Amino acid sequence: KLDAMRGLGEEKVRALLKHIHMASAAGRPVNIGQCIFSMALNLISSTVFSEEVVDVESESAGEFKSMVWGLFEAAAKPNIADYFPMLRLVDPQGLRRRVGTLMKR
Repeated sequence: KLDAMRGLGEEKVRALLKHIHMASAAGRPVNIGQCIFSMALNLISSTVFSEEVVDVESESAGEFKSMVWGLFEAAAKPNIADYFPMLRLVDPQGLRRRVGTLMKR
């Protein structure tokens, strides 16, 4: 199955290299981390949905990455309400509110 997706991966890497080459030829700075994240996200979405979800040129990839990292950080924090269920309604650490805000973006 992985061999079947090899061509798609190679296509995404070629598109990434083309983007980097064009930006450097034009003298524009390139955020390599954002480009790699966009490529990986588009590779996954192309595999699952047969469609790309972000454009390497747009800021949407950076926004999505920021949202994902925020969700990871919220999920990694220990929640005191897990140990004291009566605190769930109060949300003393604001985790539910933070996750809700991230999901609305």
